[in-house]
Amino acid sequence: MPRTSAAARAVAPAFTQEPASLRPPTTLSAPAKAVFLALVMDCEPGHFKPADAGMLCQYCEAQAMAERAAAELQKGEVPSVRWLTVWEKSTKMMKDLALRLRLGPQSRRERARADRPLSWSDRFRLEQQHGKV
Repeated sequence: MPRTSAAARAVAPAFTQEPASLRPPTTLSAPAKAVFLALVMDCEPGHFKPADAGMLCQYCEAQAMAERAAAELQKGEVPSVRWLTVWEKSTKMMKDLALRLRLGPQSRRERARADRPLSWSDRFRLEQQHGKV
């Protein structure tokens, strides 16, 4: 293979190929499809892989069910045990799948760089300038 010159490496490529985003399958219900599209559009393009599609669909269906159950519970004066059960099971499923799909603030925080601890000399200098740290 020929070597690439420094000038060629310094120039950005004319196009970059971003990972293709997942498309919702036709088997999803309309509310779950809306959840699917919103979720895929809100995440970084490479976050979901094609292998995640099944689990992602189940997460979207669970969220759609939880939202419907919450709406039904808010309608009536006396909570329906049936809708409360649907809401509880759906939110539990969402919680479990969100961990596996790496959705939520904890997953985003992992990419942030952790502050490195102060070196002894930096800490000493700060203590001398501002008192104990």
